[in-house]
Amino acid sequence: MDAGSFLVTLQVFHDLVGMLKWLNDEQPVFLSTAIEMSLYPYAGAHAVQSAAFALEWPIELTENEVSLVGGVHEKLRTALPNAAPMQTITFQMVAGQAGTTGSATAGHAFSRQGPAGPARVLEVHRNRMVGQVNDYTRWEPVWKEVSNWFSAVGPILGNRQITHVGLQYNDIFHWRDAPQSLDLKQVFREDSPLLPGNVFKLKGLWHSHNGYFLERSEPVPHRLLENVNVNMLEELGQRSIVISTVHKAEIADKWGWDSMSKDIDALMADLHKRNKEVLGDLLSVNAATMIGLFKGNQ
Repeated sequence: MDAGSFLVTLQVFHDLVGMLKWLNDEQPVFLSTAIEMSLYPYAGAHAVQSAAFALEWPIELTENEVSLVGGVHEKLRTALPNAAPMQTITFQMVAGQAGTTGSATAGHAFSRQGPAGPARVLEVHRNRMVGQVNDYTRWEPVWKEVSNWFSAVGPILGNRQITHVGLQYNDIFHWRDAPQSLDLKQVFREDSPLLPGNVFKLKGLWHSHNGYFLERSEPVPHRLLENVNVNMLEELGQRSIVISTVHKAEIADKWGWDSMSKDIDALMADLHKRNKEVLGDLLSVNAATMIGLFKGNQ
């Protein structure tokens, strides 16, 4: 090979390396195998359909405190412009008399609409509050916003013990090809401890639901309940894999919003980390790479 041919070959090699680097660093979704051409994460760069954040306390809010929650909307109006009370209906039956009904405000819901319905919602009930995000982007900006919602309501809880901190993700992968061509070994780890081995032989619909407790000492001592539910569904001839992961920390001996707020932030970050670990135990390298599971703080 003469010097000119060598330089041309070297330039082609460098161009190929540059293209591969661009594909790896900037375009993680566009991979080369047949499975990845037909498997589509729900949101393209990630598979999160919705994420929910929850705090629970056993001592219910009083009527006055429920009313104070309604007043919090002034602080939340920019992020959640819509507000509505949630009503509860009671029935009272007395022998020999006509039954009576009544209603009371059970809590308040604050929301922001999106193109296809509520995009973000905060519901505050008498014994819990739940923030739901249906337009998930990345962990840090989403949790920062939800944390601000909780901080607006938190002082109303006073010295109530917050006993549970929870995080739930719903992830969806769509299969846009013939159902019979879906090879689950390309979606899930064959050695996953979270799936029974027989699912890899199935061509029809199936579900796998399991749950377990873990005793954990960090960031604060807690007992962690995890549910990992996987469903193979079909709608209009299209297969979808729905993965629901629930992480619920039960805390003891922590009282009051002021003493718990930093622990809640640390616990949520830890539950998010656990979610990534669970998905890493469940998904194949191909599927995990498609959603950037091993890159950054998704």
